[in-house]
Amino acid sequence: MCAYEAGPIRKAIAEYVQGKGVDIGCGMEKICSNAIGLDHEFEYNNYKKPRTAADVFGPWEPYIRRTEDDSLDFVFSSHLLEDYDRADRALLEWVRVVKPNGYVVLFLPRDKAYVQWCLMHGATPNTNHAQKWNTWEDFLAWLPPQVYTKVGVKGLDVEPYSFLIVMQKGYPAEW
Repeated sequence: MCAYEAGPIRKAIAEYVQGKGVDIGCGMEKICSNAIGLDHEFEYNNYKKPRTAADVFGPWEPYIRRTEDDSLDFVFSSHLLEDYDRADRALLEWVRVVKPNGYVVLFLPRDKAYVQWCLMHGATPNTNHAQKWNTWEDFLAWLPPQVYTKVGVKGLDVEPYSFLIVMQKGYPAEW
């Protein structure tokens, strides 16, 4: 397993993270060098060491709220959206800032597979998950209509416990 959770998908999504964009919750490694990393100053679950690749410290919300509509080529986030009770609101903000034909790329945990993986490897599952999607199809069924009408979606399950969602703004749902 890569130390960087999104490492295995880096090549697969390279075409979607071109131009100006952000990596929300980037942790110790941004998805690409051209992304502006947004994250807290201290490593996730280790609030003693400033170990992050972030260019902008703190929660992502203030930065995105200041970002103009339709101004970024991409928004990328790995294993973060599931932590929000109102993940729909976060996603609407992320879609808002992406240009027409731009991308929102999400790497998210398949909840049951993630918990099983943690138990098999002696790790403690993250208890902050407010959203519990088990497949990318579950995510599509959850996807708020206000978002779904604005984007086209592609999904893919990724072992050992994640799924990838690529949404292109401005394309019909059947993209």
